[in-house]
Amino acid sequence: MKALHAMLAISKDALEAQAVQIATRLGRELERRRWLVCTAESCTGGAIARALTETGGSSAWFDSAYITYSNRAKMANLGVLATTLDTYGAVSEPVVAAMAAGALERSTCQLALAVSGVAGPGGGSQEKPVGMVCFAWAVGSGAPSASLLTQTLQLGGDRYEVRLRTVCYALLRAEELILAA
Repeated sequence: MKALHAMLAISKDALEAQAVQIATRLGRELERRRWLVCTAESCTGGAIARALTETGGSSAWFDSAYITYSNRAKMANLGVLATTLDTYGAVSEPVVAAMAAGALERSTCQLALAVSGVAGPGGGSQEKPVGMVCFAWAVGSGAPSASLLTQTLQLGGDRYEVRLRTVCYALLRAEELILAA
């Protein structure tokens, strides 16, 4: 809950700077633990990876990024099953869970972040409105033994704001999770 309140308190004009500040703090903690992080992104188009690599020396703790905007890419690059996509749709907790697990499995990381959502301005539906974002975090040393957390939020604002609030929240929650590990 703390991460959610912190993310919502960030003004639209400060989102990019805050994303980098949060990523820098997360990176310091990852480096202290000698952990690596990877991302699996859809609606953010690599913005989480960008924030993570804005800090000099991030190669000590940042491993890889999967930008899987299409369903085909989610299946080919992360191993998301077609049946999962067909059953739940790309914007769903089962899909982001599979994305995070797939990223973790394909890397030597201890932390994977995954997001998929409807950033807008179009593309929303009654079941999945604009601003709906699904998150997943996988912590561990491989998909089978990883601890997995998923969450769905409804974020307000325009496309820019939805995407950057997604970045900030994904990073803030990751920081909380590794500090609790």
